[in-house]
Amino acid sequence: MRRPVVWLAAALVVVLLSAPAAEAHSPRRRSGVAPSAAVWDRLAQCESGGRWHIRGRTYSGGLQFDARTWRSVGGRGVAADASKGEQIARATTLHSRRGWQPWPACSRKLRLR
Repeated sequence: MRRPVVWLAAALVVVLLSAPAAEAHSPRRRSGVAPSAAVWDRLAQCESGGRWHIRGRTYSGGLQFDARTWRSVGGRGVAADASKGEQIARATTLHSRRGWQPWPACSRKLRLR
């Protein structure tokens, strides 16, 4: 009767040890690795047609920040006035806090989640 318990315990250890490794390599999961510039370019293409200085009523910039979120990650003024590099840096900070949640439709469309 001890064999099934030992086998089950061994299987559980294997699953638990392999799960974090699989998750860390998945681009859909939040991890300590920031998305690449190419990922931000694809997201901006979806969000704003790749126009980094676009202005709208509520959202601005290539990654479509609202003013409150932009300020929460250290931005000044509006995202549309910032360089592409600054927008990506602020988006990287936001992504580290909230994952892909701020970009729900495009992150799903691009299979980032």
